[in-house]
Amino acid sequence: MLLAALGIAAGAAALAAVLSAGEVAQDQSLARALHRLPAEQQVVRGSWFGSAVGQTGFRRLDASVRQTFHGIGSNRPIRSVIYRQTDVSGHGFNLGAADHLTRWIRLRSGRLPRVCEPSLCEVVQVGGSGPIPRAPGLHLVRVGDAELVSKVPFLQLAPYGRAAEDITGFIPESKRPPFLLTGDVAGASGIPLLNPIWRSYAWIFPLRDHDVHPWALDGLSRRIDQARSTLTARSVYFDVADPLTYLAPAVSANRVTSRRLLLVGGQAAALLLAFVVLVAAGGRTEAALTRARLARFGARRWQIVLLAVAEASVAGGLATLVGWAMGSGIGALVAGTPARRSAACSRTRWSQVPASGRP
Repeated sequence: MLLAALGIAAGAAALAAVLSAGEVAQDQSLARALHRLPAEQQVVRGSWFGSAVGQTGFRRLDASVRQTFHGIGSNRPIRSVIYRQTDVSGHGFNLGAADHLTRWIRLRSGRLPRVCEPSLCEVVQVGGSGPIPRAPGLHLVRVGDAELVSKVPFLQLAPYGRAAEDITGFIPESKRPPFLLTGDVAGASGIPLLNPIWRSYAWIFPLRDHDVHPWALDGLSRRIDQARSTLTARSVYFDVADPLTYLAPAVSANRVTSRRLLLVGGQAAALLLAFVVLVAAGGRTEAALTRARLARFGARRWQIVLLAVAEASVAGGLATLVGWAMGSGIGALVAGTPARRSAACSRTRWSQVPASGRP
């Protein structure tokens, strides 16, 4: 009985260890594939394009998008807005805004913007040259000069399919109008003079560590598709982008590898179970003698059968549980290796950019 239980435990442990190792290998491979993507493709991004929004309209849009994307990535999205290039009083300029502005720029001089209201909107200049226009209802004040170190918040499509970071890129650097940024998206949306100007909004949801696992991808994909359907049904100006398309080759390769590992684990378990069968066959004589002794003591046939089934079930069940726990423990040790933790840290590194460093 002990030899049979050991064989069952070993078979269960082998199968559990192979399954766990396969999941860990897939998880690490998926984390590396996500880390290899550019930072702007490692997020779920909702975009809206239009005009005549205003501060109240932006707040309604913001509440609607947050509710629709609830449960996808971070519950606190990074919001941004980019206006189409605008001319005021004969002077052109580009205006944008983003949450957590210090993550995306590096100051060269001056200070960060503190306020953006119709009466006063402080900005930093990250590109272009020339005067900053002033007009009734538009009071842009440059308080600093900065360098754009990350384009993550500004990659939503601008009007006519032009990428936002290229808004000023279609003319020579020396002739580009000022590219101005502030840190208040709602405030930048509430400038009355710019209300008719076409602009693009983005809500960027960084994916958390537990969102991107092989066993969680199907659920994440369903939630993203549902959010996309909900938003596009409300307005044709909504768009949703996600990194799952870029991860599809890695997911497909992982599934093939997992099947091969499962085949190896199944063969190992089958060999160990064959050992159990041999052990059981070798004990047939002893089992027959035990049944004969029980019959002499008055045990009925159904009682003898019930005892044999109970012994086999208890021994086999306990051995399976012990073996599965051992194999799962091996998998847990493998999952806790520094390589896995390093991959998880790398996945979120882009979202922790300090004001003085590049992502």
